[in-house]
Amino acid sequence: KVPQTCTVGGEQPINQLSDLLREEIARAGYIEVLTHGLCSINDNFTALGKPVTAAVSLSNPANIEYQVVRTTLLPGLLKTLQHNKSSSFMGGFKLFEISDVV
Repeated sequence: KVPQTCTVGGEQPINQLSDLLREEIARAGYIEVLTHGLCSINDNFTALGKPVTAAVSLSNPANIEYQVVRTTLLPGLLKTLQHNKSSSFMGGFKLFEISDVV
């Protein structure tokens, strides 16, 4: 049985800000990328020249690529560039990502 209450839902202010930022950055000619929230310890720390620090890790990762929750957006953006390096972009690559990190 559904309770007899009236509620009004709405978007959180942080989500409204994220949406506004996405729209403005896309209008400026940037391409939004959505990368995976999990990455390897190597991608998240070692490849970036950062010391390995505490990060939320999976106790039983499916493979080595999904060991920890990302602490920065850089690994995903760099992989996106790596996988698209054969593409012809005469005017350059303008990418952005707005997402969560832990």
